[in-house]
Amino acid sequence: MALEVWTARLGTRDPDWLDVTRAQKTNETGGGHLGIGLSFAPSLALLKHYLKIRHEDPELARELTDEQWAAYSQSYLIEMRESYIRRRQTWLKLLERPRVVLCCFCTHPVQCHRYIFGGQILPKLGADYRGELA
Repeated sequence: MALEVWTARLGTRDPDWLDVTRAQKTNETGGGHLGIGLSFAPSLALLKHYLKIRHEDPELARELTDEQWAAYSQSYLIEMRESYIRRRQTWLKLLERPRVVLCCFCTHPVQCHRYIFGGQILPKLGADYRGELA
């Protein structure tokens, strides 16, 4: 049976939540991280670069332009290809689960790595993306 994938903001009360951020508070084995979530988080360099862009340009209103989002997405996809090669067992551990809710801090569900990961990458590996939880 294929992995059922949902996405949501951190704080969801869903029992299958998985923190896919670099946050120190939740990235512990027992804190929703399950010992695997960091493998799917963007690198600190990528994250810091785009957070800086968001905070420096008040016109963005916390969203990237289409061009900036495309560049971010491409960089994240490259990082995930490398993660898949280096951390294959972690990916298999995730794909063996029946259900997961990928969680991040971002307020915009489509301009977030959780959407790229859950809605674009995992379906190519046989998972079934169901959408964003309310």
